[in-house]
Amino acid sequence: MARLDKQAKGYANTFRTFPCGLGALVSNLLQLEFSLRVSLHLDEPGEHLPFDTFRHITANAVLPLNHLTSWANLGDLVAAFNAGQRARGSPSIDEGIVELRHALAHGRITQKKMESAYLLVRFGKPVGDHVAVESIQTVTLEWLESQVRRTSEAGLIVWSRIEDQRLAVAQNGSTSAAE
Repeated sequence: MARLDKQAKGYANTFRTFPCGLGALVSNLLQLEFSLRVSLHLDEPGEHLPFDTFRHITANAVLPLNHLTSWANLGDLVAAFNAGQRARGSPSIDEGIVELRHALAHGRITQKKMESAYLLVRFGKPVGDHVAVESIQTVTLEWLESQVRRTSEAGLIVWSRIEDQRLAVAQNGSTSAAE
């Protein structure tokens, strides 16, 4: 009985902390992708969608194709943003965040025992009847905290760029002045 109590307490602690850390990380990744899309959209020439477009959109609406609406993946968005940042002599974001997102989206999370750290395992594409293990990451609360910081720092770089773009629009109606 004491063993079950110990397991239950360990599970309860993990249940309160691991999901919160994982949720913060996933939230940062989602926000980062959207802010990248906003920044790249503002760099596009021509008409821009209003900032509240997504608050008023309905199913089956038809919108112009741009960085907000494209099927570009996070890797494409990071590469395009970083290219612009390098051209401006501004800080770029950590491209390794793309692999982090892929691991979370396509990996498997498991534990060896109830009280042990989680493992995040990512597999490659199948070759015949086999798959290679691409990465294994021990997921501790410390690791989650470091990844939340990492993604937050990337988000701050993007939001700094967006603020520059908004100032340029306010000053002269063009985002190109912020470049």
